[in-house]
Amino acid sequence: ELAQELAPILTYIFRRSLALGEVPSDWCIAHVTPIYKKGQKYEAENYRPVSLTSIVCKLMEHVLVSNLMKHAEENNSFYPLQRGFRQGLSCETQLLEFLDHLTDILIMSVIVV
Repeated sequence: ELAQELAPILTYIFRRSLALGEVPSDWCIAHVTPIYKKGQKYEAENYRPVSLTSIVCKLMEHVLVSNLMKHAEENNSFYPLQRGFRQGLSCETQLLEFLDHLTDILIMSVIVV
């Protein structure tokens, strides 16, 4: 709802941060809160820490990562077998491709023998 009003301000902050090579000190503060996983609630190991950080910092991070990934994809900067953190590709697809390749090798070795 406030995109029109906030966009110029955030653009200025983001550009200044990038130009100076630093982020506002408030963005470096994280409030860590324990989140219950499972098991006995009184045991510390049944909780995981979650860092609550600045939403504005996360927004800038998202803009940077999105643009860097888009640039890398468009310019074929990734190793062809890179799967992690790429849209439409996953560790599962890499595993399936590996198993398919392995199956081809095994079939070829049986045919040759």
